[in-house]
Amino acid sequence: MAPLAQSKDKDAKGFRRPFQRGGTWGSVEYSVVLGALITIVATVWIAQNFEQVWTIWRAEQTAEELVDDGISNLGWKDHTVQITRLESAVELGAVQCTGSFKAFVSVVSRYDRAESSALLLVVCLDGSPPAYYLDRGSGKGADKWIVHLEGGGWCRTAAECLDRAFTQLGSSRYMPDEIYLGGMMSSNPAVNPDFYNWNRVKFKYCDGGSFFGEVNEALTMTQSMANHHSERTATVYYRGMRVWNAVMTDLLAKGMENATKGFLAGCSAGGLASTLQCDNFKNVMPEKATVKCLSDAGFFVHMPDIKGQDSIESLYRDVVTLQNITERLPESCTSVRDPSLCIFPTYRLSTITTPFFMLNPAYDNWQFYNVLIPSSADPSFDWESCKSNLALCTEGQMELVQGFRDVLLNQLKDLITNPKDGAFINSCYTHCQSEQDWSWSGADGPKINGKTELLTTSGHLCIRQSISQVVGEWFNDDTAHIVVDCAYPCNPTCH
Repeated sequence: MAPLAQSKDKDAKGFRRPFQRGGTWGSVEYSVVLGALITIVATVWIAQNFEQVWTIWRAEQTAEELVDDGISNLGWKDHTVQITRLESAVELGAVQCTGSFKAFVSVVSRYDRAESSALLLVVCLDGSPPAYYLDRGSGKGADKWIVHLEGGGWCRTAAECLDRAFTQLGSSRYMPDEIYLGGMMSSNPAVNPDFYNWNRVKFKYCDGGSFFGEVNEALTMTQSMANHHSERTATVYYRGMRVWNAVMTDLLAKGMENATKGFLAGCSAGGLASTLQCDNFKNVMPEKATVKCLSDAGFFVHMPDIKGQDSIESLYRDVVTLQNITERLPESCTSVRDPSLCIFPTYRLSTITTPFFMLNPAYDNWQFYNVLIPSSADPSFDWESCKSNLALCTEGQMELVQGFRDVLLNQLKDLITNPKDGAFINSCYTHCQSEQDWSWSGADGPKINGKTELLTTSGHLCIRQSISQVVGEWFNDDTAHIVVDCAYPCNPTCH
């Protein structure tokens, strides 16, 4: 009998040979190759779209809370938040401001600008009452509180403070009656999945000294207007510490005294304030509450400018002196160095016992304009192009730019010593990043390769995480979350 014809795609023993040129593949080979291709495509897609995947997952995680709150992702609507002006003054009597809330005796009386005991008033620079915006929490967030301190620089002289007194940075008279809250203060669960249903407080900045000044005497000044044809006379008050305590008193009465979680945050000068007030915030909260703090763009570097002048040090010295801040700074710092230096975070963070998160760009554009390259250090405007766009810096300028990042990281690295602290230091050329939806959690916002990893068939793929993800993981965890970016211009998510 003639032998059976051997199949072209099998060898002499009958085994399939799929990879022989001209041969055919069977279902097993097709399945293996197709499965591998699907895995690769899926891995790449998830890596590129992780933000969206994570947002959907978090939305599902909070579905029960959304039902409890009577809202849904699809039914969420943006809304404004009304201002609350303290129409009362907290009388401190003979008790001195020490920086500790518990040292105060708070007796609330009706606010009256004509009150004779003006020394006792808790007021903004111009004598108007302090103010904040409160968006009430709901559902499982009803007993949780986040307080965000507004930024806006400082006034270093009485004349500068008088100028501020005629703006919303020095008077509640000029503050809008309602505002929108965004970023980490948003009520949108898709934008702010960890804190959207908390009681969210926007604490307005109106004292010019990062909520930390305390001067009993009021200063009455007469100032010539810019047109030199008229004058204005006003009384200026430096009462930032009293403003802080008065608002804390008011919030406690409105339910914060029953909080199970508390989160103090702030941007820029407000970020510095969250550093200065962090432990005080912990002290006012219920003893069993989980309390943490965050500074957004508040790590102001202690370094000379490009001409070797101590521009930022001089600014802080003037503010500390003008607003009598020294006595509220820790003795462990003031006893070993110039007290005015103790307002710098590099000397203050190590004294904080409350878990702390530092959110800061390694290339803080406010600090480039005011710390590294102030106008006084660049009279010929050689740095204008570089400051406006880092891509336009010369090779020599870029060395100084990268040197700023090195100093910032060096001053920061030894301060995150608490195993429960956190940091998100990206390579973006920006300032505050916690108050805008896109920078906080947006798909086109800044991201860094973070702690979260995706397990794939080929191993672990590190996922770029948004600020919201890293801060949320840190707050809800008891371990450190330190995420530091590579040097400029490595991060394509920076805009």
